[in-house]
Parts: sequence; structure tokens; C-alpha cells
Amino acid sequence: MSQIVITLIILAVAIVLFVSDKLPMGLVAFMVPVALYFTGIIEADDIF
Repeated sequence: MSQIVITLIILAVAIVLFVSDKLPMGLVAFMVPVALYFTGIIEADDIF
């Protein structure tokens, strides 16, 4: 799977979580860069 597809999937999941308000927005905002790191799309220095 290409990096853009993985990024778009993570973005779509984040949007659904933001809209549904199942998790606090701060937690979702924290989880997105962590998910991008664990999938190898961004480096550890670029997370925050």
C-alpha cells in the first residue's frame, strides 16, 4: 500500500472520530501523528 493511501485512511478515520465524538479531540489529534510514525510515513523527529 502506498504512503498516500495509508495517510488518507488515517485522515478518514480521524475525521470520523472527530465527527462522532467517541474519543476526545485531543486524543485523536495525538493519535494521528503517532499512527503516521508507526506506519513509517514520518520520522520520530517530525511527530511533534
